[in-house]
Amino acid sequence: MFNFLFVWVGVSLLALGIYLHVKDPRPIIEWIDFVLNPALFLAVLGFLVTFISLVGALGALRDNISLLKIFAICVFFCYICIVVLTFGVFVLFFTDSTEGLSAHSIMMQSVKKYHSNRNLADFVDYIQEQMECCGVSSISAGYRDWAMSPQFNCTPTNPYPENCKLVPPTLYNRPCDRSSAGGMHFQSDRQTSKPISTREAVYSPYEHFSKRMPFILERWWL
Repeated sequence: MFNFLFVWVGVSLLALGIYLHVKDPRPIIEWIDFVLNPALFLAVLGFLVTFISLVGALGALRDNISLLKIFAICVFFCYICIVVLTFGVFVLFFTDSTEGLSAHSIMMQSVKKYHSNRNLADFVDYIQEQMECCGVSSISAGYRDWAMSPQFNCTPTNPYPENCKLVPPTLYNRPCDRSSAGGMHFQSDRQTSKPISTREAVYSPYEHFSKRMPFILERWWL
């Protein structure tokens, strides 16, 4: 019964993912697009849920041992993937490293590729809005990281004509002042300290997890 219910859930997710992809097609530039693109993510998730649930339903309906074994292996593999991904997220946020794979390096690359990948742009916008932060590298001057993006790097040698003009949507309001991406980084820290929220994007979730880690571990063991 539950397998057939999950089949319909999987079909619905697959249909929704296909609809979103047709309505707003986005090119697949790199592997991260499969995670950050909601259309692709829903389509892949819906396909997996439909396939696994259908195998389990047919195996139970036909009393097919082979299908039931495949279903059990798939469920176990999904459980292992969830555990590994959860552990990986904690490792990313608690790894204080500017090199290699870490939350810091991922966010820095996301800022650098802000204009070349719409999925990364949406990801950066969401993080800055929710965490009320600006930039990545430091608590006091994270907003200076936007100089890595050519469109926001206001230097005489920058060939982009729109530099100092285009600003990410999240820089308009509280997270960052509008001028923070338009040459403000050449002014003194005293001028920039008031209108800009200078908290780094990585520090905010790190602080959030650190405060709630005892509660999370307690709930996990119970």
